[in-house]
Amino acid sequence: MALAGSEFARGTTAAPFTLPAAGETDFDLRLTADMLTALKVLGAHLGEREIPYRVTGTAYFAEGVLRVLPFSSGGSLPLR
Repeated sequence: MALAGSEFARGTTAAPFTLPAAGETDFDLRLTADMLTALKVLGAHLGEREIPYRVTGTAYFAEGVLRVLPFSSGGSLPLR
């Protein structure tokens, strides 16, 4: 996970889980965050209205033709 291009957190699922077709599910996520980096980035953007973020990762599937699916999604978080 990155804020304004600076990576500050990494995560992985605690165990495999099943995601129903066209559905949703809850799962445990182990997350390690560098709060000093996050605070530095936030401090550098204090006068701004929003800050860009990006979440990237890879999903691994046990079945099917597609077994590995990289993903990336981002947007902006409001600061006010």
